[in-house]
Amino acid sequence: MISRICSAIVVVLAMLPTIDASYTISVNPKSEECYHVVTPAWAVNLAGTYDVVDDDMNPDDLKVVLLETRTGHVVWEGPRGRTQGLFLFETEGSEKYSLCFQNRNRAEETGAMQIGFNLRVGSILRNLPEDESGPDSDRVMRVMRTARTLTDEWDLLQDHFDFMRNREGKYEALTLSILSRIQRWSILEMLLVMGIATGQVLYW
Repeated sequence: MISRICSAIVVVLAMLPTIDASYTISVNPKSEECYHVVTPAWAVNLAGTYDVVDDDMNPDDLKVVLLETRTGHVVWEGPRGRTQGLFLFETEGSEKYSLCFQNRNRAEETGAMQIGFNLRVGSILRNLPEDESGPDSDRVMRVMRTARTLTDEWDLLQDHFDFMRNREGKYEALTLSILSRIQRWSILEMLLVMGIATGQVLYW
């Protein structure tokens, strides 16, 4: 039976146009972790990305869903058989959403799955009223939409490099651990050879 571990992240927009946060979590086999987001009273953009830090994990063991906490309706589901994904959609005011990561691997010896993810809450571009719109305002809106697209793409690139740094840190620690063991064994081997050589000299 899947154990459910829920952590809450309450997002409140006051004076900031955008709020974002990046996390790295561990999801044990046969378990699920959910992170909750409460949007403000007005409609906003809710965006997120995720990436599995462990390269040796089976991508089919991961299931990611975003759902409305109150109704249980699945708003978005991550692609099957992939270790990374992203979502972006407009939310209604004062809604609570749950982003859930499920590790469906039932082998305890495989260890926990390391997942990096990011959540962003940003404002929505609003069109001008019809009586105020015109060629100049339409041009400005197109420029603003293009700027928003570029900003979103830049945020995704930053997320990717954040996850890459997490992966690099993990494998750097593993490499240093291996080198440390090799060094200890080399010193031990050297002392052993010197001891054998000294014993042979003294014996003869």
